[in-house]
Amino acid sequence: MGRPKGSVGRAYGEDIAPKLLKHFKVDSFKEKDGKEVANELPHIIDFLDKEGITPEQFRYWVSNKSYATYGRLKEAWERCKLYREKMIVNNGLKGRYHPLFGMFVAKNVLGWTDKAKVEVEGNSWLGLVKRATSQKLKKPPKVIEMDAEAVTI
Repeated sequence: MGRPKGSVGRAYGEDIAPKLLKHFKVDSFKEKDGKEVANELPHIIDFLDKEGITPEQFRYWVSNKSYATYGRLKEAWERCKLYREKMIVNNGLKGRYHPLFGMFVAKNVLGWTDKAKVEVEGNSWLGLVKRATSQKLKKPPKVIEMDAEAVTI
């Protein structure tokens, strides 16, 4: 039980979930030479290597529908992702990461989105598009190509 077919790693045990939580629950920063420095982000591969678990096994365990068997691990993994998010946000807001790194991770790892509101005056093509899309259209919208960007009107 607890191993995908053909897997060579260790079998699932109830000790994995608490160990996983302990691995991910680390302070966001440490003091070094009188400055606050970001701690290294905990990575799942480090935990898997230490415990002798293959990535294939871990994916199987957290995606398995048997809550009775793997429920504690699933809950622990979701909590670990929140710990990681908290660490990234806290260190990013305190300037312990380069701003572009924080933005990249937030968008690509944490699933955050970036929305911008653009207001245009006059008869520019963007202003026309804005006015056209704000009205209810009777026909399906047409897509035109301009400067390698698709614009819906």
